[in-house]
Amino acid sequence: LGFDDESDEMLRRRILSAYSVPSTGFSLLSLREAILSIDEILDCSVSNDGDELLVAVKTKNGFLGTRVRQKIEDKLFATDLYSYDKTIVSAQRKSVSFKLDVKCSIGDYDRIEAEIKKNLKSLTSQLCIGECLYFSDIIYRASRVEGVEYCEVVCRDAVEGIILCEADEYICAEEPEVICHE
Repeated sequence: LGFDDESDEMLRRRILSAYSVPSTGFSLLSLREAILSIDEILDCSVSNDGDELLVAVKTKNGFLGTRVRQKIEDKLFATDLYSYDKTIVSAQRKSVSFKLDVKCSIGDYDRIEAEIKKNLKSLTSQLCIGECLYFSDIIYRASRVEGVEYCEVVCRDAVEGIILCEADEYICAEEPEVICHE
């Protein structure tokens, strides 16, 4: 009649127990999540190109040692079934700098510049390994500051409004130069 003897608590336990054992399949996202569960790992990117699996990690101490490498290998056990060649590397820092030309409706340039820099620091600190930085995101964060009418981004490292990042890199943006004017 649509009623089951299973209580809500029993259903919760059954659902949680399903997550306590590895599934028979895997996705790149599930591998990433498994690797991120390792205490020493701050960030991780997992990508594949055919039979090649690339794992790039950023560790708390900046060093990819034998012990951490073995922990990562242990998390990748499901890939052994599919004969993937695994490459585990320490992600490389990609330093970028950019400049913002900001047209302001009010003359409180010091406050506007400080708020833009704060917003952009928040944006760039959230970028993951392999994640590109888009001018549209920079402009959006800058335009949220009261008094900003227009913003243009200049960056020599960009291609068509995107600061590109490879699968084994992470963007580390220097403090931007912000030029405010009316």
